[in-house]
Amino acid sequence: MDQLESLELWHARELARFYGAQGASQVLGLTGRPQRRLRTLTTARFYRVEDRRLAFVPSVMADHHDHLALDMAILSQRLRSEVAYLSRNWQSQGLPTLVLPLGRRHLGAKTRALIGSPARVA
Repeated sequence: MDQLESLELWHARELARFYGAQGASQVLGLTGRPQRRLRTLTTARFYRVEDRRLAFVPSVMADHHDHLALDMAILSQRLRSEVAYLSRNWQSQGLPTLVLPLGRRHLGAKTRALIGSPARVA
């Protein structure tokens, strides 16, 4: 590879704000798309805005204020559910990309027991 392209990581709520602005027009009195929590089918792809390439953390990982996101057993189950949802519903070209920013609390021995060994993709 001669050149690697940089990738910006954003929260799903920023993508929801962007979508919320689509279709808004003060002249026509249109408020745009209602802002709502985006599901994994929306965040599991890369976006290009001008010369920038963007990826979005799924809402399940971006819920900082959700105390359940701090519980590794619950987070592990949520991630399994999101992967199952993607595998059932993905219809776009290529493969979905699930971006998971991991910190120290995610990488402990207790966490590996919850999540299991990493799966290999053939």
